[in-house]
Amino acid sequence: MKGFTLIELLVVIVIIGLLAGIGIASFSGSLARGRIAKVVSDITEIKSALTRYSIDTGSPPPHDHTWDTSCERAFLMSGTFAPNPGGWSGPYLEKWPVNSWKFAYHFEKWESSPDVPDGYSISVQGVATSEMTMLDDALDDGDLSTGKVRAYTPQAGRMEFYLPFEFAGVGTHTTSCTP
Repeated sequence: MKGFTLIELLVVIVIIGLLAGIGIASFSGSLARGRIAKVVSDITEIKSALTRYSIDTGSPPPHDHTWDTSCERAFLMSGTFAPNPGGWSGPYLEKWPVNSWKFAYHFEKWESSPDVPDGYSISVQGVATSEMTMLDDALDDGDLSTGKVRAYTPQAGRMEFYLPFEFAGVGTHTTSCTP
């Protein structure tokens, strides 16, 4: 009789299962690294756009304290917002980016507190808890409670990227935005 014994078949099945498990783990790690790379690229692009806006207008970008991105789109892409300091020569972004977890970024001015510097931040929502530290490693010190990258509300997947901008003038709230 020719054929395989039950033991031989089981050994082959176990080996195939192990190889498949290794391949899946490697693939999901690649997906996570891709999501992190996109966020790093988006943050760099937004920071560059905000800096160009400030240089052109001589004032910090406006902020609105809402999660609606209409003001971000207005002051960086269309120039239709108030108060408008003049000198706007955008668009500074082709479109307002959406992060790897399908949420919009948000730009905001923060007042100082003992553990957060006075300045601006870009918020990211929807970050998988397992990827927060990877993102912090890529942009900061790897500690979600210190540095310029913080887990603001980790249970909701929200992170803040505190940016050390030195904008001219005083920050303003927008009073109207028409993207």
